[in-house]
Amino acid sequence: MQNPYSEKESLRELALLYEAVAEGMEGYDAKLGISVHTRNPYAFRLMTGMTAPMRIEMLGIDPKYTHAVLNTAAGFEPPTGSEVLEKVNPWIFVRLAEPTTATKIGPLQ
Repeated sequence: MQNPYSEKESLRELALLYEAVAEGMEGYDAKLGISVHTRNPYAFRLMTGMTAPMRIEMLGIDPKYTHAVLNTAAGFEPPTGSEVLEKVNPWIFVRLAEPTTATKIGPLQ
């Protein structure tokens, strides 16, 4: 495969955002309770070392997240009171104003 990243999905930019988050949060204390809502929790955890629990509706698992990775090209804007910490268009990494469930943040794109 010549181009493993789909231009339509902007996965290259998502990987660049994860790298920027890893650099920006270097040395963070895992005990601080950071929990990230993101499209690919496994890749995020591997690249950043931060917790990115999955929501599993059929098992009743709906964790509260302190941060989120959102795709602004898909129309997702940060919830009111959120702070943008990193940005690689069209993706943003935000600190949420308060711990929030995935249902309130919205679907991932």
